[in-house]
Amino acid sequence: MPGCQLCLSLVVSRDTTIKPMARLTSDQWNSIKTVWEYSPDEPTYSDSAQKACEKHGFMVPSRQSIAKKAKTDHWQRKASLAGINQATHRMADKMVDSDAPHRSEWQQYPPHLLNFNISESN
Repeated sequence: MPGCQLCLSLVVSRDTTIKPMARLTSDQWNSIKTVWEYSPDEPTYSDSAQKACEKHGFMVPSRQSIAKKAKTDHWQRKASLAGINQATHRMADKMVDSDAPHRSEWQQYPPHLLNFNISESN
């Protein structure tokens, strides 16, 4: 049926081909590896690739291909203690900032009620 909507969509879908992603260069793989190895936040393979791709402008490879490359090339985490400490502080700051909407509620209580020590209450 030449006018059939289903036939037209099948013809269109046959004309479109999915092209395989181009292989990453060694520099692109190294940028992903560097993010994964040295980031104090210890990102996943996918997160590392996403960060590297945003910075250098290439397509994100699959998690499986990154894991295979990491295993083949023996990637190892190399974050410094100072970097881990900074990442921990960033995470704690995010948690504290999430309490910000409730701070306006705290203003209604007298300060002596907000400053208490649990060990003194026994």
